[in-house]
Amino acid sequence: MLPVTRRATSALRAITFAASSSRCITRQPIARLSLPSTSIQPQYIRSFTSYFPRLQQYAEAETEELSQSEGQHEFTRFEELAENNIISPKVIDTLTKRMNIHDMTEVQKMTINHCLDGSDVIAQAKTGTGKTLAFLLPIVQRILRDGSLEQRTRQRASVGDIRALIISPTRELAEQIAVEAKKVVANTAVKVQTAVGGTQKSQHLRQMQFEGCHILVGTPGRVLDIISDRSTGVSLENIETFVLDEADRLLDIGFAPAIADIQSYMPPRAERNRQTLMFSATVPKSVVQLVRETLRPDFKFIRTVDPNEVQTHEHIPQQVVFGKGLQNQIPIIMEVAYNAMQAHKQDSKNTMPFKAIVYFGSTAEVAMAFDAFTKMRDPDAPRSMFQPHPLDPCRLYQMHGKLAQAQRTRESEGFRRAESAILFSSDVTARGMDFPNVSHVIQIGLPRSSDDYVHRVGRTGRAGKSGEGWLVLNNDERGDIERKMRNSGVDLKEADLVTASLDMTRAAQIPAHISRLLKYVEVGVKSVPYNTKAATYAALLGVLQQQNPNRRKQAQLDMMNNLAKYGWGMQQPPPISPKLAQRIGFGGLQGLRLEEERPREFGDRDGRGGDRFGGRDGGTRGYGGGSRDGGRSFGRDAPPSGKGVYGGGSRGSGDAFDAMGMGGGSSRGGPRGGSGGLGGRGGGRDFNRR
Repeated sequence: MLPVTRRATSALRAITFAASSSRCITRQPIARLSLPSTSIQPQYIRSFTSYFPRLQQYAEAETEELSQSEGQHEFTRFEELAENNIISPKVIDTLTKRMNIHDMTEVQKMTINHCLDGSDVIAQAKTGTGKTLAFLLPIVQRILRDGSLEQRTRQRASVGDIRALIISPTRELAEQIAVEAKKVVANTAVKVQTAVGGTQKSQHLRQMQFEGCHILVGTPGRVLDIISDRSTGVSLENIETFVLDEADRLLDIGFAPAIADIQSYMPPRAERNRQTLMFSATVPKSVVQLVRETLRPDFKFIRTVDPNEVQTHEHIPQQVVFGKGLQNQIPIIMEVAYNAMQAHKQDSKNTMPFKAIVYFGSTAEVAMAFDAFTKMRDPDAPRSMFQPHPLDPCRLYQMHGKLAQAQRTRESEGFRRAESAILFSSDVTARGMDFPNVSHVIQIGLPRSSDDYVHRVGRTGRAGKSGEGWLVLNNDERGDIERKMRNSGVDLKEADLVTASLDMTRAAQIPAHISRLLKYVEVGVKSVPYNTKAATYAALLGVLQQQNPNRRKQAQLDMMNNLAKYGWGMQQPPPISPKLAQRIGFGGLQGLRLEEERPREFGDRDGRGGDRFGGRDGGTRGYGGGSRDGGRSFGRDAPPSGKGVYGGGSRGSGDAFDAMGMGGGSSRGGPRGGSGGLGGRGGGRDFNRR
């Protein structure tokens, strides 16, 4: 690493001054944040605000230094960081010549300074503002203090030489960060690896063990899985930097325990100095708690979000559409897409190509909508495999947690590169993901909160581009959305669409182009497999109940049944499991169909066995009971638990073809008190009559 000289120190100060003075954005101590006091213990408030005097002194000293640097050159380009010995010239050459990045964003100006000096930092920064480079450059520069890593060397790194660990909430964001990191270190010997769920653990591990690792980017669960397995050889003993990206999202989806466990595999700070960088779009109470547990008391809070700055969701038009029922949702999406594509054809200079993300509340809904749109065809055109899609050249993609990682990567990259496309998605893309030129965000159903709504809308209108937000609800959700969006700053305008006002349960006179769209929808939806519709039906019942548990359940069920009949073309709604009906409180409602109890093939692991093969610890029927209950199938009564075939149980099953079930065989039978045959552990003699 090139030494940071006094000139470089002044340059770093100039970066911070340039950023703060140009946008009137101030760096504040965390103690000044407005925190809800209802659920924070008084002693915690005292201990947390005890940081205030030290931070206040720091802020005053920094202000004095910045005032002295006023008149110095303000760095706005990455080349200047290399010229002033702040970042390695090889890294800057990669940025400017290979990645074609020259100008620094506000986030980068404000955070690189404090990240480079080794301080613990919490930065409040919006996604899509360049924060990935803001923490990657200091990480790489610290690693390059080992001069041998600045040049490519033949010496292979090891899995025990991890210098930086970057944690993100989703696989997609982790992969995105890793791709960026690999570009940055392309001209050095620094190795970047990923550890994300949904992929083959052994494949990533073998690659890591073969190539070595200096920067590990991953999701909490998979990282913990790897480092807790001593046989992998992966170690955090040499870690220098720990990054939590999208910290508020990490905590929102319950990763706090995993983060704490990961830190337990790091050396104590007293033994090895470690820098922690935390980036978060918002700083709620949960993040403040993590700050206290993770960062050193002298951490620095950098606010890169101007409180007076107009937020993304405030400068793009946003419409809410109230449909007659759930069956209107897919036609509404189709009409929005059709109108946007027509507008671009008529005025391509002033309107963006239609590129939309459509958000749903469940994975099953995503799969259903994607399948329906994929199968849409013109029913009046000759059937041909070359028949163009009604929305051609718009491409179709899907993204949700049940896809394999390789497929998720293909889908996200395909959508990222596409000029015109629709991405049907769950909330896995709502935070951190950067998709260029998204013209529309369409949200189906009530969002869980106003924050979720804002984060989704934030996928459009990025980098100064235009965009639109659409929210599709039912007529009876007007009051719900007003309550959720109260005091959120969201300005929703009600829009009129033909497909929203249609009563799909009866015939009506409609414009010709809408009639054509509905034909496409009908072909597509009717082609969706029954199992997909059944899964969506069950998932939507749960979503509706979760969104508004106080709404009359019979009305929710009637709405779902109308969707199945008039939206999906089903003769009768699909049945749901009795357990689901009981859990969501729908049992006994008129129009509810319940699944019949199906025989269990192999039974439960504990307790009852299956109808054919029994369970590990017990069976009610057939081919082996377990240690608690016997089986019954082809044998005679075997007190006290029934009829035994190929194995008994410890409390009174029998052998194969045992007439009374009192004895056992060594391979297939079991005495009272033993474990039975193929379903258990012990035995006596085969085919014992008594």
